[in-house]
Amino acid sequence: MRQNRSSTYLLILTLASLLIPRCELRAQKAARAVHWPEGKRVAVSLSFDDARASQMDVGLPLFDKYGVKVTFYVNPRSLDKRLDTWKDAAAKGYEIGNHSTSHPCSGNFSWSSEHALENYTLAMMENEMDSANTDTERILHVKPTTFAYPCGEKFVGRGLNTKSYVPLVAKRFRAGRGFRDEAANSPMFCDMAQIFGVDSDGMSFEEMKKAVLAAGKDGAWLVLAGHEIGTPGNQTTEAAVLEQFLKYAKDPANGIWLDTVDNISKFILAQRDFVKGP
Repeated sequence: MRQNRSSTYLLILTLASLLIPRCELRAQKAARAVHWPEGKRVAVSLSFDDARASQMDVGLPLFDKYGVKVTFYVNPRSLDKRLDTWKDAAAKGYEIGNHSTSHPCSGNFSWSSEHALENYTLAMMENEMDSANTDTERILHVKPTTFAYPCGEKFVGRGLNTKSYVPLVAKRFRAGRGFRDEAANSPMFCDMAQIFGVDSDGMSFEEMKKAVLAAGKDGAWLVLAGHEIGTPGNQTTEAAVLEQFLKYAKDPANGIWLDTVDNISKFILAQRDFVKGP
């Protein structure tokens, strides 16, 4: 009798040791999950950098056609090329984000030699962001609330004097978007000051769809980042691919919440506050 009880006790301990890690894993997944609006399974943001003319000439009519709002990360000096159209886009509710004033990147890019991050200080980077916000607000009457790191690079200086400017972004903006990252964002975990941005330039529709489906398995937030919009070419998200994707994203059966970086950021932060409680 005692032997049977002992065997039963050992069996219970064994089962518990197997089940507890699984329960902990489920709890961890639940803590990382977010309930998207209207039962959507995945969130997607389309974003485009540098205030390029094709974004207004080709992109804006396409987004208007499908009733979709996207995020444009602008350098204020580039707005003059299509100023009236940019004003129209801002008035319609498209997000206008901050992409710095001078687009500083590593001096390894020859075109960035005059604004090389290796030669920058944190104070210089602060001026880049603050000046861009001031100029954008003056020109378009909207104040950027999210930021896109030029070239996806987040440092100033070199060697032992290298410093991250992520804290400067965290202080000023609701979110900071990277570039050429490899994954979607875990909503309840990701650092909002350096969210992943996946390069959409040159992507096929099938590649976009695959990225969305992968993000949907975890209820994640996929942020796509492009430049030109039009026919195939350098740094170009193809208009035909984009239209195919918009049709796919707008189909309710696919469970996609397609919105700006700012709107989805606000939703995620509200969810985090709710989970924390009073």
